[in-house]
Amino acid sequence: MKYINTSVLAIVTALFLTGAQAGWEDYKEKTLAATIEEHKEMVGTVDFNYVPRYPMLVFARVTEEARNTPESQLRVIRGWLKSIGQKEEIAELYLQQIKVEEKGEFYWLAVQKPLIPYIDSELKNGDFVWLYVAWVGNYKSDWVFLINEFEKAEFNQ
Repeated sequence: MKYINTSVLAIVTALFLTGAQAGWEDYKEKTLAATIEEHKEMVGTVDFNYVPRYPMLVFARVTEEARNTPESQLRVIRGWLKSIGQKEEIAELYLQQIKVEEKGEFYWLAVQKPLIPYIDSELKNGDFVWLYVAWVGNYKSDWVFLINEFEKAEFNQ
């Protein structure tokens, strides 16, 4: 899917890649579990933590489950946007989450609104995907990750 060319997607992608030459090459392969493990000391220090720039390329399996993004996570997204000098209203692009599986663990990731129709039409339950994810922070022990793009793995049926 990495070829979508909407202005909203480009704007939001550029937001979290602020401060450097932004591009998909900035996403480095990493697991969600490793990110959480590396930064678990952040939990309990304060209620909200924001991360200015943490792009990751995550390999996962999609499920058919979706939900609204919890208000506590939207607060993290708004706070993160404010911390990088952007309008908090941009958080409205992340009102929906999908559930993904990574190495037997399940995670809820917020999805950019422009991607939702593509996810619905291109992916089915159990498909493997490469997700272009930004970790933006956490609320207590609730980690907040944003999907900015995806590519369906080539070996899916």
